[in-house]
Amino acid sequence: MYKKTIQKSILVLGDSHVNIFKRPFWSKITPQYKWNVVSVEGATLSGLENPNSKTQAGPKFQHALSETKASLIVLCLGEVDAGFVIWYRAEKNNIHVEDAAQRAVENYCKLIESALQKNQVIVISTPLPTLRDDSTEGAIAKARAEIKATQQQRTALTSKFNSQIQQWCQAKGISYLNLDEFSKGSDGLVSNLLRHPNPRNHHYNPKQYCKLLANHLLPIVNKLFKYEE
Repeated sequence: MYKKTIQKSILVLGDSHVNIFKRPFWSKITPQYKWNVVSVEGATLSGLENPNSKTQAGPKFQHALSETKASLIVLCLGEVDAGFVIWYRAEKNNIHVEDAAQRAVENYCKLIESALQKNQVIVISTPLPTLRDDSTEGAIAKARAEIKATQQQRTALTSKFNSQIQQWCQAKGISYLNLDEFSKGSDGLVSNLLRHPNPRNHHYNPKQYCKLLANHLLPIVNKLFKYEE
């Protein structure tokens, strides 16, 4: 059992995927922590520095960082980029996918460095794409039907993106949690266990994602705060 103590405050920055940290189940298994979640639906790394961005994710994240008193900052971004925006930019501008991805990588590194100015940081790998090639249900599937990339290609790009950010973080001594190996099925795509029961929903199955984070993120957080179960 955890000793009774003041809850440690943790700031979470990300897109809609970080709403997992708002789930009652997550709060129940982490009573020693207070999770302040700043989630911006549709946030892209590619558009963080765009003053005309529809989501205004950049200013929202910077405001949260300027105001926070959190003891730890957790970041999880990039799904919209690796799953759609990078491919869209590559096709529209007739450039290589890796070149289109560079802006997202650079902007993420800048955001991580900004967070590091406030306190210690943990970066969680970008969730793998869940939309199948034949997905037509839901607004997200319809919007992303504009690109030609297959789920296999989108998965490969996501994993490569995660590896790039992981290498950069490790070189800086920043904690990085890469969940790719725990998230894939035998076919190399996202595990069926992680697929949302609603085919219209491109997020992970919340219960399974919570378990994944409990098994792999919590030990890192507990170690940072020197908590013992």
